[in-house]
Amino acid sequence: AATQGARLVVGLEGSHLLHCIYTMAQNGGLCVLQPPYRFNNVLKNYADCVGISYGFVIGQANENGFSINSDELLHILAKIDSALPA
Repeated sequence: AATQGARLVVGLEGSHLLHCIYTMAQNGGLCVLQPPYRFNNVLKNYADCVGISYGFVIGQANENGFSINSDELLHILAKIDSALPA
C-alpha cells in the first residue's frame, strides 16, 4: 500500500523491490541503495523493459554495515526525477 502509485521509490537492494515495481506509478523511477560488499543489478533490465527510470548509489562500508552518502543520493534522485515524465 505504501508504494501504490508512487512516482519514485528508494530502497535497499533486494528481491522485495520487485513488489515496488508492480505497484508504483507507470513510468516511475526506482533508486536502489547498493551495499558496498555485494553488487546486484538484476532489476535494471526489468526496469528498462517496463519504462521505469533506474539509478543506484553504492554505500560506504563502516563498522555498522554501510552508509549512503546523502549528496550522492540527492544527485541520483535529481537525475531520476528529471528523466520522469511531467
